[in-house]
Amino acid sequence: MTEQKLIAVVGATGAQGGGLARAILADPSGEFGVRALTRNPESAKAKELAAAGAEVVAADLDDEASVRAAFEGVYGAFVVTNYWVDRTPEEEAARTRAEMELQQADIAATAAKDAGVAHVIWSTLEDTRPFFSDRDDVPSLTTGATRCRTSTRRARRTSCSRSTAYRRRSCGPRSTSMPSSTGCRRPAARTAG
Repeated sequence: MTEQKLIAVVGATGAQGGGLARAILADPSGEFGVRALTRNPESAKAKELAAAGAEVVAADLDDEASVRAAFEGVYGAFVVTNYWVDRTPEEEAARTRAEMELQQADIAATAAKDAGVAHVIWSTLEDTRPFFSDRDDVPSLTTGATRCRTSTRRARRTSCSRSTAYRRRSCGPRSTSMPSSTGCRRPAARTAG
């Protein structure tokens, strides 16, 4: 049997991440394995995932070192930010939920790029492109962080990053076919090699 491609699943004990982790573990092909990322690897849900065959690791999107370690050696990553976490009024005053989500996404994008993760999916709120399309501080795997710059607004609309599923209008030379509704061009198909 060939070695499994490992998928890091952020929030593996939550609703979205847990559903994905269980689906991968239940796949009869066995092509993929799960590295379940959770803030509490001792929780009952984390132990259930471990019993089902997942590698459970402690990681928190607010702790860059833990995310970097968790992404090492993985083929793909599913990232769901913790927008709805219970927060104190002091935490809300120090950092808005939107700021928190962007910082967590930046940590995940940078860690994924540095680890050479081939595919990343960021599950977030509704389509944010109308709100963030002109911002330079939205994370991009192409640049490894948030400093994605292009010279014109048009260039931003016509160049899509290959592995940045969450930022369809990012800059960078590696582009792939995107739905025409994104405003991105459809380049020729790539061949392996």
